[in-house]
Amino acid sequence: EIEKTIIIPFLRIHEDPSLDSKQKLSALATAGFSEGGLGAYGMSKACVNAYTLELANRFPTLLINSCSPGFIETDLTSPWAKKSGKKPEEMGMLPVEMGTVSANYLMMGDLEGDIDGYESGRFY
Repeated sequence: EIEKTIIIPFLRIHEDPSLDSKQKLSALATAGFSEGGLGAYGMSKACVNAYTLELANRFPTLLINSCSPGFIETDLTSPWAKKSGKKPEEMGMLPVEMGTVSANYLMMGDLEGDIDGYESGRFY
């Protein structure tokens, strides 16, 4: 259900090559999402969380998780450092390589053995 009502409509707008940035923001706002770029980012993270739960419920024999890489120095976060006149590391941003640690653990780690009360469908 979340795919039909939120994820697919959001992605149709977000990935539409015929729309420029302003048109995408306007279309997202009209569709009930957010008017701001970071609002759209937040919406995408909420969708990932909801979709993770949905997939875990749909496929109970699989271990399904999602994660945040952390506050990583990327094209999205670097402008904040530049605007503040600080280096990314002064703001607590981690290098790109560190952004893979959580995802690698979730893919390769012994989640059920390492995490007391582990349940599929969680966000880390």
